[in-house]
Amino acid sequence: MEIVTVPIENLILDPSNARKHGEKNLEAIKGSLSRFGQQKPIVIKDGVVVAGNGTLEAAKRLGWSHVHVVETNLSGADLVAYGIADNRTGEISEWNDGVLSKLLLGLQGDDYDLKSIGFDEDDLKSLLSDEEPIKVENEKQEQFRIVIECSNETERSDLVSELEERSIRYKIP
Repeated sequence: MEIVTVPIENLILDPSNARKHGEKNLEAIKGSLSRFGQQKPIVIKDGVVVAGNGTLEAAKRLGWSHVHVVETNLSGADLVAYGIADNRTGEISEWNDGVLSKLLLGLQGDDYDLKSIGFDEDDLKSLLSDEEPIKVENEKQEQFRIVIECSNETERSDLVSELEERSIRYKIP
């Protein structure tokens, strides 16, 4: 695999890309590109972007003239499936909130702009509450997710109060 630098004008966004890149996503990509540069190449086939459409769009908005690419040798159904898999695999991963909170608190302590890496005010309020972050002794700490449906607001309020009394960390979607 050979990474090459090409003019942006020579690349075509995938017209059949099923992934949408909203403003929040593009701002996060722009922030990452501005801060760290392009750390991974865009995957192309005959000048059409297979993986990295958001990166290309963000680079255009930043006024970049060139980007790093790698030409894939995939074709047909494999090419289409790879484009989908590249987006889907990131989408179905999950954060370890305790580890993430600890890392973000460390960056925040260094006066790092956390918004520049894709976290908005609501994200940060949830992750960096006044509570002590979950202590992470090792990366093998198990986490469990429980969904509880309440039949009314009173039941929900009582449950939240009980969770807080027991110092149980929770999120309300």
